[in-house]
Amino acid sequence: MLDWNTYTTDAPKWSWFVKNDNVHLTATGKTEFALYLRAQFDALRTQGLLPQTPGAPDVEIGLPLRTNQKGDMVKLVQKSLNAAFKLKKKAIPTDGIFGKSTKALVMRYETAMALPVDGVVDVDVWKSLGLDKKPRAAVLRLGTQHPSVKVLQATLNRVLKITLKTSGYYDGPTVYYVKQFQQRAKLPATGNVNRVTWLALMTTADRL
Repeated sequence: MLDWNTYTTDAPKWSWFVKNDNVHLTATGKTEFALYLRAQFDALRTQGLLPQTPGAPDVEIGLPLRTNQKGDMVKLVQKSLNAAFKLKKKAIPTDGIFGKSTKALVMRYETAMALPVDGVVDVDVWKSLGLDKKPRAAVLRLGTQHPSVKVLQATLNRVLKITLKTSGYYDGPTVYYVKQFQQRAKLPATGNVNRVTWLALMTTADRL
């Protein structure tokens, strides 16, 4: 619990730190740290070890994106990368699956834009592609596989007093309970989570 050093010891997570520094976080690392804090503080509140007040910083939903993650946000990145390099015959698949070809093209883009090269779509890459200017781009929906979904599911459990599986995969039951919350919060019951729904849910959880 709250052991960030142990949590980041495995090699794939070293890219969260500035190269040859191992102390300061990259944009990806900052987002991961925010997600980590959110999960840890929620666990402490559940055990009654912390007061029910806001404890973790807000994070950009759906980011960062990396290998083996899935969803429409990945598909949008794939399309944007193909367009950025004007790829046609050599275009990567726009299947919404963050595979090796997507990672390779992300690294190529990071190199071209003088961004830290780690093959991860963090906030800086997202903004560089102009996706932050598309209000409907950052959305969690059915089929998304991402740590943000796990945070979403855990928060739904807390707010709705349910026992939804916190798998990190946006499945049918997650859609159902998102709609339940949206109806309760008087939001459009789409079953998808955009920034408005995300903030409403997190604010509700912090007030419990």
